Amino acid sequence: LNNPLHATGSNTLVASSGHDAAYAVNTDAGSVTRITQNSSADAEIPVGLEPTRIARAGSEVYVTLRGVRRVAVLVESPAGLVEDGSIDVGAEPYGIVASEDGTRVYVANSMSDSVSEIDTESRDVLRTWSVSHEPRYLALHPSNEVLYVGAGRGEARLSKIDLTVESPDEEGATGPVALP
Repeated sequence: LNNPLHATGSNTLVASSGHDAAYAVNTDAGSVTRITQNSSADAEIPVGLEPTRIARAGSEVYVTLRGVRRVAVLVESPAGLVEDGSIDVGAEPYGIVASEDGTRVYVANSMSDSVSEIDTESRDVLRTWSVSHEPRYLALHPSNEVLYVGAGRGEARLSKIDLTVESPDEEGATGPVALP
């Protein structure tokens, strides 16, 4: 796929599926705002406590809610975003990223020291990896085979998760990763 318009890392702002609007998290207001070229803000939808990061998978928008251990699911409609449920994840979900094909969403659960993989069709958590030091930031390699995880408690760390392995091992992610 390799769409240059698809975000592959944790963001506070993401484009709509038609690239005619943007969605931004409002952490203090507990909402997501839809912004179009013709207006500065034309719709705001409440989503829950402490929305932190946002990702789009197809026509669905996923928002981490740090205050309630959940990911909100919003669906794009002609009128804007419509709330369509939530998914339970670990404590204080922070970073989130979606695969380009829209089948998977990955969530960094900062206070659970873990990363969860969500199937977007069933909305089930499929796998969870242990990642120490309060993981917060995610970047998905365009191959969809490696997920990079940034953690910042204590000394900053970068770990990687091999997504081609069927089930997480007891060690979880590998790391730290040597960067060039």
